[in-house]
Amino acid sequence: MAKKKRYNYIKKKIARGTWPCILTMLLALGLLLATLALAVHFQGQGPMLLGALGFSSIVMAIFSLYFLILALHDSEKNYVPVRIGGIIAACVLLVWIIFIALGLKTMI
Repeated sequence: MAKKKRYNYIKKKIARGTWPCILTMLLALGLLLATLALAVHFQGQGPMLLGALGFSSIVMAIFSLYFLILALHDSEKNYVPVRIGGIIAACVLLVWIIFIALGLKTMI
């Protein structure tokens, strides 16, 4: 006799801090893309605005990872959206670290 499938219709609530994590991740990603677009437009000789946008993007990515850590401390919650936001924020931060390393390499 085959086992009966159990269906659970109780949806887990999302973890506290999911929305701030996703919003700061989207802001960090948007600032990264805006910085890259402006850097290409100015052919690498952009104004100080590019540095401010880049630094803001790094700070927003770090805040998104902070909200990820806070959200993972809730028990029995839905962590999928906050994990996706955290992974994308970590990728944005990794891109910035690579860009900074490449910039330092060309200066030496």
